Amino acid sequence: MNFFNLHIDPLLLRFILTTALSLLIGLEQRIHHWNEPKETLFGTDRTFALLGLSGFVFDLLNEKVPGIHIAANAGLFFLLGIYYLQRTSIQKKFGATSIIAALITFNLAAVIHYYPVWLSVLLSVTVILLVEAKQELKAFSGRFDNREIVTLVKFLIISGVILPLLPDRIICDLIPVSPFKFWLAVVAVSGLSYSSYILKKFFFPQNGILFTSLLGGLYSSTATTIVLSKQAPKTNQHYRYAAGIVWSTVMMFLRIEILAFIFNPQVARRLMLIILVLILTGTMTGYIFWQKGIREQNSNNGIRYENKNPLEFKTALVFALLFVIFTALTRFFITHYGTAGLEVLAAVTGLTDIDPFILAIFTGHYSASTELLLKTTVIAFSANNLMKMIYVYIFGGKQLGKLVALSFIILIALALGMIYFSIGP
Repeated sequence: MNFFNLHIDPLLLRFILTTALSLLIGLEQRIHHWNEPKETLFGTDRTFALLGLSGFVFDLLNEKVPGIHIAANAGLFFLLGIYYLQRTSIQKKFGATSIIAALITFNLAAVIHYYPVWLSVLLSVTVILLVEAKQELKAFSGRFDNREIVTLVKFLIISGVILPLLPDRIICDLIPVSPFKFWLAVVAVSGLSYSSYILKKFFFPQNGILFTSLLGGLYSSTATTIVLSKQAPKTNQHYRYAAGIVWSTVMMFLRIEILAFIFNPQVARRLMLIILVLILTGTMTGYIFWQKGIREQNSNNGIRYENKNPLEFKTALVFALLFVIFTALTRFFITHYGTAGLEVLAAVTGLTDIDPFILAIFTGHYSASTELLLKTTVIAFSANNLMKMIYVYIFGGKQLGKLVALSFIILIALALGMIYFSIGP
């Protein structure tokens, strides 16, 4: 084991680390059970330190007597089982947290021996946090119901089971999207919708929209716009949702500038002033909407919104189908017009996810001047904003659509106007 490249006997380091981590878990046990009668405790600092050292000894002996560490585990498990039965029958206490912590502590030495140091430290810290967070976890789990579990299982199935099983290869040239990419679009919208639901219900009931827009905008402002648009008509909080949609687009501007600095600093420097003006304008208009939304919420205090479809699965499918259609259109323009129609291609690409196209032009995929790349970038995200306006009208209704359109028209006009006066038509 290479521990910080110190020139100390590795065996001594394993001994010190085992003792320290075991004692730390034991100290937490003492603090956690401070008010309980001492005669009812399984053990605290000294007991857990000795358990860790016992595991260290049996791990050493296992090199000379293979299997003795497993036998020691079995013996410890048997003794702890007797203690648990006695505890439940006489004291009527059924918690097994200390017993499980004891088993982990006994095996810390083996983990330190065979795996990287960070794993044993992380394991110890996790044990301490889980034991200490008993009341917080109990309060949190009390807010779950059967529907929450079913929703979580559904999301895990579509993201953790179906998605990895789908092939990531294009089926035909006409539709240049693999089944994996199609389903990834479904997971993106469902995941953002579910994250929004979790943030609002469990963590930030007053500011769930804000966190959804900021975090979602870093990944996909288009998907975030669809998710927030679907939720807005059910809440009578159109101003706050309009603010969230605008702010998610502000995060898109920031993301584009960061990508430009990473892959094409020359374009980034030319783009910086435009992006800065758009970010300031979007932030300000979003703030105005948010302040109006606070008054709007106060006037609707009696209205409570409960999202009965946290995954928005049908909406996610619609978005994925549109993603496939517009990607096919992009392939068509590339095939028939190449770089000669780069501006038209940018407008078409803006109807869907612009990141792949933005990365392509920043990394030199298209041989073009800096001015043309700059103009193409602005056209792409302006077209994307126009498409998001349409999405808002489709999924959020006229009232939300008018608010968002007001802000997006200003952003589009500013972007195209600045690029026109900067480099000409």
